[in-house]
Amino acid sequence: MSGHFGAVVGTPKPPIKIGILGASTIAREAMAPAFKRESRVNVVAIASRSARSAQALAHTLNVSRWGPGFDWILADPDIDAVYISLPPSLNAHWTLKSLQSNKHVLCEKPIALNVNDVARIRACARAVSRVVREVDMWRHHPQIRRLHDLWRRGALGQLRSIEAEFTFNLSEDDRFRWSRSLGGGVLNDLGPYCLGAVLEFCPGILDILEARFSWAGNGPNQVETAMEATLAAAGGITARIFCSFVDTPRQRLVLRGADDSVTLNQPWAVGIDSEQPLPVHLVRGARTERFGEFDPYLMMLGDFAERINGGDLGSFALERCERRVALAAELQLCARRSQGAT
Repeated sequence: MSGHFGAVVGTPKPPIKIGILGASTIAREAMAPAFKRESRVNVVAIASRSARSAQALAHTLNVSRWGPGFDWILADPDIDAVYISLPPSLNAHWTLKSLQSNKHVLCEKPIALNVNDVARIRACARAVSRVVREVDMWRHHPQIRRLHDLWRRGALGQLRSIEAEFTFNLSEDDRFRWSRSLGGGVLNDLGPYCLGAVLEFCPGILDILEARFSWAGNGPNQVETAMEATLAAAGGITARIFCSFVDTPRQRLVLRGADDSVTLNQPWAVGIDSEQPLPVHLVRGARTERFGEFDPYLMMLGDFAERINGGDLGSFALERCERRVALAAELQLCARRSQGAT
């Protein structure tokens, strides 16, 4: 007899029963295909603020239980975990309520809008012994694992600089991204990708050299539509970040070392559109490594299931979120001071 909790080696565990809170576009277009393919999880209930959208996602996933409101899912003791896909301003509240209902949580980014809420989530997760993960599908793609491998074994030489870019042209009817009260703005939407990558490869303290934002709207309705920042890390590393949702779509992550450099052409949004799969390349000097069609959402969901089944709470993910949320707040404060914004 061996294995976790005395289980017989090789004995399959029953699928994790998941309830979905929020029938967003990302839930329909990116997560739904992953839920269909991952046998270790089973979506059993779907809730949304709109009964119609809950019904539509339930039809897609062949789920019989659906309806408006969220508390009925949290009250069901047979549901093991929840996937939260709500506007950013609601994420911390429903993550905490889910944990308090003894559910494991997979939450869309950002899981919280301030450091205090991340700290509360960490404490609650530890108290109830539940797994909490923010959606970070890009980290699960083989290209990122390959980049980590090159970096860790020093194939690039001493790291000199990082560039992280993510831009697209946001539709005017994409309501929550244009709403400050709902947690919109480029910093919460695209910032987690670029800031997350910089923190991944610059684990020490970062100094902000410059931060400039573009804003739309006024007063309480104002949101940032673009962000450009330059940061410095220990060892003379410079990090440059550019995010925008009022620009031509592009993605790029570049690590430059003393001996070599690596460029990823699609570091963030990969594996979403199966009809037009994105060509994923890792360019290292004069060499190009090409990756096949991987669905990082499926890989992330599998990792979530593995951690639940293995009892691996792993607070490192929330510590990483806390650092990123703190850096985002510092960037915004720096930009507002230098540009005189309100």
